[in-house]
Amino acid sequence: MIPAGVDVRGNATRARIVLFRKPIERRAKDTVELGELLHEILVAQVATYLDVDPSVIDPTIDDD
Repeated sequence: MIPAGVDVRGNATRARIVLFRKPIERRAKDTVELGELLHEILVAQVATYLDVDPSVIDPTIDDD
């Protein structure tokens, strides 16, 4: 997560979620698993940003 900040002109920026494609693709065995993995990662990142449990973002997610 890249936090919100200020750009060179002094304008406020938004927080961004950055995912590194290659490591995620290498971890997934196929496209179905890739989709599931991306979903899990994004839910975790959004939950962390909002300081809530991942189940608040997606009640179907498995809390490990």
